[in-house]
Amino acid sequence: MMTPLQRRRVGIWGWAALLLLGALVFFFIRSRSATGAAAPKQQSNPPAAISVVPLPTPGKVWTLKTSGTTNNLYSIYGMDSAQKLWAVGGNGTILESDDQGATWKTRTSGTSADLYAVSATNWGDKVWAVGANGTMVESDNGGATWRVRKSGTGNALRALWVSTEDKEGQWLCAAGDHGTIVGSSNGGTTWTVRSSGTSNNFTSVVAIDIPPHFWIAGDSGTIVVSDDGGKTWKAEASGTNERLVSIWVPGWQNGGTGPFWIAAENGAILASQDGNARWDTLRSGGGKPLTSILGTQDGMDLWALGVGGTILASDDRGATWKLRYSGTNENLNASFEISTGAWAVGDHGVILKSDPTI
Repeated sequence: MMTPLQRRRVGIWGWAALLLLGALVFFFIRSRSATGAAAPKQQSNPPAAISVVPLPTPGKVWTLKTSGTTNNLYSIYGMDSAQKLWAVGGNGTILESDDQGATWKTRTSGTSADLYAVSATNWGDKVWAVGANGTMVESDNGGATWRVRKSGTGNALRALWVSTEDKEGQWLCAAGDHGTIVGSSNGGTTWTVRSSGTSNNFTSVVAIDIPPHFWIAGDSGTIVVSDDGGKTWKAEASGTNERLVSIWVPGWQNGGTGPFWIAAENGAILASQDGNARWDTLRSGGGKPLTSILGTQDGMDLWALGVGGTILASDDRGATWKLRYSGTNENLNASFEISTGAWAVGDHGVILKSDPTI
């Protein structure tokens, strides 16, 4: 048995050993920190962002414009010759700009129905918009005032084409749900319902030449064409069953002859040299549903827009695509291109403008 003095000596040495061990641990940690081997400090993760790769091509910068509305916008159209732009959307919304989009004015449409498409003559004096329940409105003073017209259908009309070859806009075509096509060859005075041969919903229409040669795209890979001004229609194989949301051909306002591009909702891009014989499927690589496609008049530069503010750009006629920063997370629903730049509209009143494109 240890004496009290022995126990005291053991306690002193025990405390000394603990102090020595603590000192060694301290100097070891300092040494590791000095050589960079210590565990890194925790840092907050930066927010995820789209990688933007600059391109020496149009549309590399998109800026938000003040629209003056929070309603969803579904279509935009503009005319260089008139220095005007129009946008339409939910609850009968019609916006007009007479200073190339710098400012926007809300116009009374005369309807509370959602408007899905807008178009105008080359002079910009006559403007039409179509929408839910077969709604059709017309302006003959550049969009200042509007009146409701009879379309001849109660089905939603989601796409509209107006000829720009004559001041009166003699040829018009609107398409929509359940295979609905209505057309006019007298400047919109009267409209005739045409048989499309399908009950699939249509989403987009484009035409070239006068009398117009039409292409209409829609659900389940549907494409129908007319080479007699819209009187008769026939189906064309697209090679896909995906929903086709937007069709575009460069120079269509001035009698363009192709090539043609179609955006599919699943992110695919269809391309055809003449819009007739063959459609090739290209992959945009965006990963999100698309809603619209457009490009420059020479067809070299293309943009595909979609949900969540998605903008994809191609500077090689659609062979490759890159993500662009849009500045918004809102769904982008439609786009249009004029000499002062490309335009896009979307949910909650979003209006975007790109750099000049021509």
